[in-house]
Amino acid sequence: MNSAWIYDPPSTEAAKRAADPTHLLDSFNQTINSYPQWAGRLGWSTYDPSNASGHTHRHGRVVLRYGVGKDGGDPGFAFCVARHSAKVSDIVPPPTERAQGNAMWAIDEQLPSTDLLPREAVAWQNDTQFEGLPGVAVQVTLFADEGYAVAMKMSHVLGDATTLLTFMHDWAATNRALSAGTSSLPELQPVFDPSLLDRKAAGDIDALEPDLEIIHNARSLPLHRYDWYLSGGPDCPSYFLPSTVPPVELALSDPAASYTPGTPIPWKEWDLSIPVKHIILYFSPHEIQRIHARASCSTSSGQQPQQRLSKLDALLAHVWACILRARQFEDGETAFLDVTFSFRARLGLSPSLLGSPIRLAAVEANAAAANGNDLSALAQAIRGTLGLLDNPQACAGILHDLAHEPNAQNIWATFLGRRHTLVTSWTRLGLYDVDFVGGDYEGHQAPRYVDAEMPACDGLLQVSESAPLDGVARAGGDRKDWTKDGASVSLHLREDVMERLCNDPLLRSYA
Repeated sequence: MNSAWIYDPPSTEAAKRAADPTHLLDSFNQTINSYPQWAGRLGWSTYDPSNASGHTHRHGRVVLRYGVGKDGGDPGFAFCVARHSAKVSDIVPPPTERAQGNAMWAIDEQLPSTDLLPREAVAWQNDTQFEGLPGVAVQVTLFADEGYAVAMKMSHVLGDATTLLTFMHDWAATNRALSAGTSSLPELQPVFDPSLLDRKAAGDIDALEPDLEIIHNARSLPLHRYDWYLSGGPDCPSYFLPSTVPPVELALSDPAASYTPGTPIPWKEWDLSIPVKHIILYFSPHEIQRIHARASCSTSSGQQPQQRLSKLDALLAHVWACILRARQFEDGETAFLDVTFSFRARLGLSPSLLGSPIRLAAVEANAAAANGNDLSALAQAIRGTLGLLDNPQACAGILHDLAHEPNAQNIWATFLGRRHTLVTSWTRLGLYDVDFVGGDYEGHQAPRYVDAEMPACDGLLQVSESAPLDGVARAGGDRKDWTKDGASVSLHLREDVMERLCNDPLLRSYA
C-alpha cells in the first residue's frame, strides 16, 4: 500500500516552517502515538494442526506483536528525508492542465513514483520477507523549487486505503495544530480491534469444523475462488511454482482440514512478459454526468433499469466497456470486473476501523454489452453484484468461510490479464483534503497530485477524486459529490491494448 502526496512550494514563511521535515517528523511522532501497534512485529501465527486453538492459529494466519519496544524486537517506524533535483512542475502538470480537453497523462514518463517512496522495505513487500522489517515507512522528499512530497509505504495487512487516509488526515491535523502553536492537539480516535470484525462473522469461526450451510451460501455469492494449490501446471510461471505446492505440514487430505478445491488459476490469460503502460484519464464533472445519464437510461431491451446507479457504477461501466473493446472481446465471451468492497459499512463497523477488511466481488458480463456500448447493462451488472454483498448476512458468511479455510493464503479472490480488470476506488476518502500547513494566508493549497502507486500489472484500475481545479484544500468539507472537480482514473494495460483504448472513439464520446 503505497501513496505520495505532492505539494507545490509553500508561499509563506509560516507554511515553509510547517512543511519543514523536522516539523513533519515531530508531528509524525506525536500522531503515531495513537497507532502504537504499527511499530510492532508482523509474522505468522503458531500453527495448531489440531485446529483446537481457534481460527487465529490455523495455517497461514498473520499475527502482530507490539508493545515491547525496540529492545524487545519491535522494528518501529522508518522515516527518511530525500532530495530530488527536479521541480514539482517538472514531474506533475498542474490540475488545470491535466483536466484540459481529452486529457491522458502518460504518468510514468514524467513522474518518478519510486523515487518518492522510502527505500526501506516493509514487511511482505515482496510477499516473502517480513522478519525484523517495519510495517510502515515514510519519506519526505524536497524538490529543487522547495516543493515537497510526503510518501507512505505500508504493509497491506495493516491497512487499506481507508486506513491510510485515516492516518494521513490525523497526521496533517496534528501538524497544523503544532505549527499554529495551539494549546492542545487534535483528539485522534483510530480504532484498532480486529476482534470487532471477527464478531461479525456468521456461525462459530473457532469451531473444529465449519458450518456447511453457511459455506454453501457464501460460495454461491459472486466471488472468485482461485486456488494456488491447483495451479502448478505448465502454464504457471516458474517463479510461482513453489507457492503452488501445499506446505508439508498442512494435511489437506485430513477431513479436519475442511479443504474444498477452488478453481485453477488461468495463467494462459495473463502474459507477464508483455510490457504494461500506465496512464491517468481525467473525466470532467460534465462528462461523468453524461455517462451517468446514458447508463441510467432504458436498456437495449427497452426495459428500465431496476436499480438506481451511482456515478461510480456508470464511470466504471464506461471504462470497462472501453477496456473490453480494446482487448478485442467478441460477442458471447465473458469477462470480469473484480471490484474491491469493504466490510466496514456493510457490517456496521466504524469507518475509522484500522486494517484491511476488504474483499473483491466478481462482476461478470458478456462482451456484447461493451461492443454495443450498452452502458446500462454493464452498470446494472456492477450494481446488481455489489447489491448482493450489501446484505450483512452475506458478508458474515464470507467471513465464516475465510476463517475456516485451511490456508486462506491459498485462495485468490481475483486475477489479472485478458479477462479480468481489478478495480479499487479511493473516492470519498478526502484524498485531496490532506493539508499539512493550514492557515488563512495566501497559498493555502491542496496537494498538486496524489500518487496512489500501483504495480505495473495488466488490468489494474483505480478511481479517485481529481485534484481541486482551484487548488484549495477542503479539509473537513463536504465529500458527498466526489465528482465536483472531476474524476481521476489510473489504468494499467498491456501496451497494445492501451493503444487501442486510447484510440477508441467512444472513450471520449461523452465529453
